[in-house]
Amino acid sequence: MNRFYFGRYIQQETPSLIHTINPLIKLIATALAAGAVFYFGKNIISFALLTLLLIILVILSGRLFIPLLYSIKSFKILYIFIFTTLLFFGEQGNFSIYFTKDALINALLGVYQFVLLVGFSSILSLTSSPSEIAKSLYVFIKPLKIFKINVENIGLSMLIAIRFMPLLFEESSKIITAQKLRGVWITDVTFKEKLKFIFNLDSFIVPLFVRVFHYAEQLSITALYRQNIGDVLTLNKINMKDISFLFIVAAAIWGIYAGTIIL
Repeated sequence: MNRFYFGRYIQQETPSLIHTINPLIKLIATALAAGAVFYFGKNIISFALLTLLLIILVILSGRLFIPLLYSIKSFKILYIFIFTTLLFFGEQGNFSIYFTKDALINALLGVYQFVLLVGFSSILSLTSSPSEIAKSLYVFIKPLKIFKINVENIGLSMLIAIRFMPLLFEESSKIITAQKLRGVWITDVTFKEKLKFIFNLDSFIVPLFVRVFHYAEQLSITALYRQNIGDVLTLNKINMKDISFLFIVAAAIWGIYAGTIIL
């Protein structure tokens, strides 16, 4: 569980360039990159250029290669499902046990399309705290006020939900570490036996829920003081460095599009 990095924030002693960028700008840049991944379709040249852009962003984020790889690896079951679906059903949606070379290539590129999507999303989550991501999402739903929707409560719910999921994995990792130190955790056994141990009420489920409810109570107490929720969900101001970063990413995506057409 301590190797589950998707959605986790990796804080650094010396913040990298990507860490210092306004999270709203990073969210917009991620949306542009995700749109490029789907808009360019299954094109090897465009995917190669997008991979180069992803590598550059990882380097600028403090070389978070290992957390990025673990984030991508977390969705391996989804990749298998996508690959199998595209291989045997094809673009027309007709099932056939026989597949062609083109179907195999399209299935591989379809999987890599989602790999790139997870990669760009991971850059956002690894370099932005959950509260910053929730604040960025709050900016997008703020115009819904004209429809008499209580966007402050929605923003608070997003803030708690986004913070809660990584916390669940962190607490699970702490419980497993504590059981290893006590000699309770079993290591040299099959994966099936480990699952039985995890779902045992006394050894794992009860301690995990005790910790989770403890944090839930603290979050609910915090929610009682949401009169200043507008201040809580306020982002830092966007500066020239943030605008320059967004402009460079947008220019890079446009360059990839132009390079795909030329090549």
